[in-house]
Amino acid sequence: CAGVVALDWFRGGVVQMQHSHLRIAAARLELSDVASFAASAYLTRYATSPPPPMPAAATAGSRDGGAEAAAGADAEEEAAARVGACLFAACKACEQPRRARDVVNAVHLAARGEVLRDSRTYWRRKDALLQHEQSLLRALGFEPAVHPPHRLLYNYLHALRAPPQLCTLAAAIANDAAAS
Repeated sequence: CAGVVALDWFRGGVVQMQHSHLRIAAARLELSDVASFAASAYLTRYATSPPPPMPAAATAGSRDGGAEAAAGADAEEEAAARVGACLFAACKACEQPRRARDVVNAVHLAARGEVLRDSRTYWRRKDALLQHEQSLLRALGFEPAVHPPHRLLYNYLHALRAPPQLCTLAAAIANDAAAS
């Protein structure tokens, strides 16, 4: 039953928005196509797994507005933490380390279009990112290996002596395939 709920949530468009934010943040972090592909694959696998129970410390925060505003802010922070965790884990798995601070800031900028200025929000988002990274690794069964098609694709394009524009297009299609 939990798998059905997760799948319905996946189809609802939320994950497509998260993939969009993930791509923007990956570009801001200057990640390779392989790391970006891995992060997209992680997000897809994480979104279709049952939602893990989160500790109260990771979800606690001030609730100054009404219940609806708080729920919207919580959902936004939850989405940002999922995207950030997938990016952070992909950076580690693909040996392109980025600081947690940089990942949190890149995801916030991708989602909101503005720089994160509030230190309390930053620390709350960083804690949530680390909690979600642990949950992601559990959902992946601590097996973060992703076999992206990029290496084979690039070797094939090199053998064909393809022009750079075709290489760029092929990489974009491979990345889009990860998000669908």
